[in-house]
Parts: sequence; C-alpha cells; structure tokens
Amino acid sequence: MCDHGTFSPRPSSPADGLPAAAAIAATDPVGPLDDAGPSTVFGADDWKRWLKSRMRTKKMDQSSRLAAQAGFRFTPLMYLAYYVPFFNWIGQYRMSFLKGDLIAALTMASFYLPMALSLASNLAHVPPIHGLYSFVFNPFIYALLGSCPQMVVGPEAAGSLLVGSVVQHSVDQGRGSESDALLHAQVCGVAAGMAGATVLIAGLARLGFLDSVLSRPFLRGFISAIGFVIAVDQLIPELGLVDLAGDMGVNHGSSVDKIRFIVQNAGEVHQLTFAIAGISFLVIMTCR
Repeated sequence: MCDHGTFSPRPSSPADGLPAAAAIAATDPVGPLDDAGPSTVFGADDWKRWLKSRMRTKKMDQSSRLAAQAGFRFTPLMYLAYYVPFFNWIGQYRMSFLKGDLIAALTMASFYLPMALSLASNLAHVPPIHGLYSFVFNPFIYALLGSCPQMVVGPEAAGSLLVGSVVQHSVDQGRGSESDALLHAQVCGVAAGMAGATVLIAGLARLGFLDSVLSRPFLRGFISAIGFVIAVDQLIPELGLVDLAGDMGVNHGSSVDKIRFIVQNAGEVHQLTFAIAGISFLVIMTCR
C-alpha cells in the first residue's frame, strides 16, 4: 500500500514522523522557537498544533531576525515609524538645528503667505483666508506623516487652478452665485477631501508606480497649459479690471471669455495698476 500519497494513513503520533528535538535544533538556522519539543507532545491533534505554532512563530520572528542581522534592536516602534515617519527623525533632532529652521521658516513664510492668498483668491476662487489655512495646516500634518524633506506642501498653482475649475462648474450649474463665498469654500473643502482620500487609498494600495504611465510630453503640455491659463487669469487684476469683471460675471469664465473681455475693455485699464504690474514683472524677470 502506498504510504506517501494524499490518502495515506496519518501518523498516529509525532514519534513516527518527526525528527528528534536535537535534530531540529541542529538543522534549524533560527534555532528552537518553542520550548515544547515533539517529545513532550502526544496525539495527532497536539502534533498538528505544535507544528502550526512553529510555523507561525517563524513568520513572526522573521522581522526581528532581519533587524538583528542589520545591527538594529527590534522594537514595535519600527512598525509605527513606517507609517508615521515623524518617529524616525524626531530622535535625531538637536536644539542646534532650531536656529536654522526658524530662519528657513521665516524666509518661506515671507514669500509664500502672499502667494497663498493670491492663489486662493484668483485661481481657486475662494476667500483668501483659506489660502492661509492650507499654508499652515498642511505642512504641519506632512511633518508628522511625510517622509520627503524636499516636498513642497501647501497651495500651489496647478491644484488651485483645478479647484477653481470645480468651483466654476458649480457656479455654471446654477448652484450659487459668484459672490457666495461660503458655497465656494464648501465646494473647495469637498474637492480637497476627495483628493486626499484618493491619494490615501492609492498609497495604501501601493499604486505609486502609476506615475510612470504619464509620458514626459504629456506632463510638459499640462504644465504649459497651466502657465497659459494662470497668465490669462492674472491679466485681469494686473490691468485693474477686477471690479468690472465681477460686474460682468467673467471672474469664473473660461480663458477665452477672459481674453475677449480684456480686448473689449482695453480702454478701461487702470494705468497706475498696469504700470506697477509691468515694472514689477520686468524687475522679477531681469533679476531672477
């Protein structure tokens, strides 16, 4: 009768099919993982539980063995630091770094605060105070959960423009007027929450490799289009036509509508505003 097939008789005791405890210790590179050897287990069911516990212990002990081989002391904090990178660098922070960090923070805030206000008001079409919210809270959260020190966190042109298009669509659908700041802020919050949830799910699902699908020409075209749209949007305040554009309902219009509006109202340009904007642009482009 065959004694090694699927329907072969099961061993009645571990002594029939298991090596001795000393043989296991000699052949197992991990070493004995359970104090109870096969000689102390009796019965087929106990033998199965003993073998299953050995396999489970090996699996759980793998991380600690790898940490020991790399020269690290295995602690549960290692698992937590993977999801909350704050615990990786906070132990290495020194008070001598504080002066440089404060100077960097003041430098960043000096030019990012006006830009955050401008992006919120001109591109996202929400009250400017929301630009401050995104500038303050986003970096603080990323400092706890982020792992890239060079990441730019906060309001930026592309995201603000996309949020502004969502707000514009809600206005075009008749869900509110252009002056309804509360509705615009609510739409912006919903869009930001959905975007954050999508990024979170993509991160948990390890979908970061999908960024390689976007080709370089596609990204260049996207960035160039964003630059053109931003330039058209900024022409209206630089020409001093903000109030007139609001009265005519062009603030949430398309780029074509805004270009048509600028051409038709070229005679209404505020000369002092246009002169200051033009000189500032020339100085920035010359001294950059």
